[in-house]
Amino acid sequence: MNIQFTIMAHGFDKAAAIEKALKELGCPYDTVISKSKNAPKQKRAKIDKIQLAVIQACIDKNPEWDDNEVARNTAIGRNTVNRIRRGLHALQQNGKK
Repeated sequence: MNIQFTIMAHGFDKAAAIEKALKELGCPYDTVISKSKNAPKQKRAKIDKIQLAVIQACIDKNPEWDDNEVARNTAIGRNTVNRIRRGLHALQQNGKK
């Protein structure tokens, strides 16, 4: 008869003790390391110079659009669009130095 169960151990020492006990008993087991709850879910998107040029072109073509409208059409965040519009984005600053 096969029984499948899950053991959760918080901390390396506890996990090592459980693993040692299972080895001594001769029980086969698989280990899975869970993700930390504090780990970021997604990596932050970064734009390059080409995307910066596309956003600036969109702003120049449609000056009546607000930041939300430009953000929707370029798939970039509203705050990033606002920084680009004001000339404060880091990629824009590199050219001014």
